[in-house]
Amino acid sequence: MRLRWGFREETVRVSWNLGMESTLYDLLRAAIDTESCVEVVLGGTSGFEDRFARSTPFWPTDIGLGWVSGRSARAYAPCRVSFSDITANRSKRYV
Repeated sequence: MRLRWGFREETVRVSWNLGMESTLYDLLRAAIDTESCVEVVLGGTSGFEDRFARSTPFWPTDIGLGWVSGRSARAYAPCRVSFSDITANRSKRYV
């Protein structure tokens, strides 16, 4: 979990999922296997009311230790994104 207070930011490991929801890794692996995309928010989120207001489609191609590479709809060139930069994610189907 990312904790922010003014200019200070810390990352703290938490395990509240208890195996009930797909993890970030699960969503990315499924998108790679089906050649589909996920919707991600990079950096800060807009707030709990609309967490995906600043989201962008992302087509992952490879997963490494703490990072994922792929293509974003904003800058279609290949890029590598750190897991810690992804603040929200969900499956998304684009036709």
